[in-house]
Amino acid sequence: MGKANYSLSLEELVLCLHLLGHTEAGAALMQTIVGELPEKELETRLLVAGHSLMARDWLELIVDEQGARHQLTAELAEVVEILAKADFSIGLQQFDQGQEKKLVFHVKADKFVEHDSSLGVVQKVFVHDRYQSMVEQAVAAFQLQGYAETSLPETGLPSDFLDNLAAFRTMEAERIQTMLEVSGVPAALAQLLAEDLQRPRRVINVMRIDYDEQQGPVSDAGFFMLAGNTRLWIVLQEGTDAEMKLRICSGSTTAFAAELKKLLGIDRTPEIRPV
Repeated sequence: MGKANYSLSLEELVLCLHLLGHTEAGAALMQTIVGELPEKELETRLLVAGHSLMARDWLELIVDEQGARHQLTAELAEVVEILAKADFSIGLQQFDQGQEKKLVFHVKADKFVEHDSSLGVVQKVFVHDRYQSMVEQAVAAFQLQGYAETSLPETGLPSDFLDNLAAFRTMEAERIQTMLEVSGVPAALAQLLAEDLQRPRRVINVMRIDYDEQQGPVSDAGFFMLAGNTRLWIVLQEGTDAEMKLRICSGSTTAFAAELKKLLGIDRTPEIRPV
């Protein structure tokens, strides 16, 4: 499967899922974005979506000895199948001044399908033919380029660090630095981190989501990124919820790619190129 981009209406994507037998997934997507619809309205919307897909040469009417049926093009069918039956997914989620930004990459074997549903009624689907392209897209989408490179050592964090992120915004930097130093964070790192915790630009959550046989989520390993004014930090989580240990390291596009590589289970660190 080569690189391909699709811009589908919500109804078009739901119809694609229906045609491939993923009725529940299609219904869940529709419910999430527009809520419950009267049956007649839903039928009308899907009928219009079918005509639209046929006009774009993505859906054809097959007539043979088995009768008449609608069939998606092979390439689109493969892409939608990955959306519905991924081996696992990588999700990135950012909250910035009350606004949410979300991007999901669905992975099956060596295929990577990006699903951007941020526009709601428009579903953007991009196929990446190599994982480097996926990493580069994530770097560009979340504006991770341009942060200062630092050589500070990795260190542990207090267990309540993530719970205090909101509170740090209202504290003086000196107080935050003192709290971090008391918890064991080296002074040089605590000073820089305190500055960014007081005025963080963004917090980005990166998760790997594995699925059971019914495509229900069964795990959510991952890490956080804290974007300050000039520095990027990566917060790593280890252990169970009851005994969670946190570590922090100075971030960069290279460090982000290395951590994402671990979530993907790939042994090579990609070379990041501008998108």
